[in-house]
Amino acid sequence: MLLWPPEVVLAPVDPMMPAGFRWRGRSWDLARATGPERIAPEWWLDDPNWRSGVRDYWVVTTQQGERLWLYYGHGGTMSSGWFCQGSFA
Repeated sequence: MLLWPPEVVLAPVDPMMPAGFRWRGRSWDLARATGPERIAPEWWLDDPNWRSGVRDYWVVTTQQGERLWLYYGHGGTMSSGWFCQGSFA
């Protein structure tokens, strides 16, 4: 798995996995999604990387063949939305 800092994914602001999305200037169509797996930061730490609050992670396979690690951030001190944080080889 390759990990990177979260990158914005253009998709409806809705925690349900969208049928398609835009990321890195391209349109991607969903073939399969596994999830969500909810991950939350340690409540006693103020980590700037978790200002998006609780995250629901999904393993996504696109119709173009990419396997990506997407999450929906539920807000916190930032707006809710979709992000990509990694890919699978």
